[in-house]
Amino acid sequence: TAGPQPFKLNVLPAAELIMDVHSHLFVDEVIGFLGGQWDEETRTITVERAFPARALSQSGRKGRVSVEMDPESEVALREQIRNAGMRVVGWYHSHPLFVTLPSIKDCINQSLYQMMFSTDRASTPFVGAIVGPYDPLLPLEVSDLRWFHVSAEHSSHQPFPQPWHLRPETMSESALPPVMLEEVISAVRLLGNATYDDGRANLNDAWRVGFSRLDKLRSSVLARVPAGPPEAVREAYARNLAQFVRNEWSPVADEPADEEGETLQGAQAKAC
Repeated sequence: TAGPQPFKLNVLPAAELIMDVHSHLFVDEVIGFLGGQWDEETRTITVERAFPARALSQSGRKGRVSVEMDPESEVALREQIRNAGMRVVGWYHSHPLFVTLPSIKDCINQSLYQMMFSTDRASTPFVGAIVGPYDPLLPLEVSDLRWFHVSAEHSSHQPFPQPWHLRPETMSESALPPVMLEEVISAVRLLGNATYDDGRANLNDAWRVGFSRLDKLRSSVLARVPAGPPEAVREAYARNLAQFVRNEWSPVADEPADEEGETLQGAQAKAC
């Protein structure tokens, strides 16, 4: 839907990075909450962190096109966000293999979340994000990331809530904040028990000819790393983060670790 944006949306790079990494780990849809702050005076939502959740298991290929959050995971995440001094300001999910346009079900879920989490429905917004990691039609080797919310009004001519696409401002940072490392490690290990039946992605599989899913992850991570640190540091961080994910997520017994690469912690320390 076209029209003026009703509030400002700021997003920290760490939140985008975690959503992106999480979405690469599965060929089924993933889901999580977004923690941050709402400033009533400036009408600004700031998304500070992404909190990956476990998704309910779904039979067959249904998980490729829909997702529901595990209720126990939802309760735990709400408490985690509250304990971190934030409020739940949004949710995210992925469209693993197709365009990030919100579906009718996405719009309905967004409407329900807006009602659930808004303390004052007239003034407190709630955002949704859709990540597209493996769409074969992506123009670049970077995941698409779309932000939206829905109109509270609908009629017989518009029987489901209409999406409003949001223009976020990714906040600049001069260094790689430690939370970027901590959250990646937590996310990967939280979801590490997932099986291929759960939609677990084999990162060694090809995304495009001559370009694996792991290559895709590394390229997308590099695009999310703050532009402040030197290019060599940013590239080392992206390379070693991808190596960490590979070793944790889909270790290959006959492939040695990259002995020439520095540790993820080392790249982080240089950038801070």
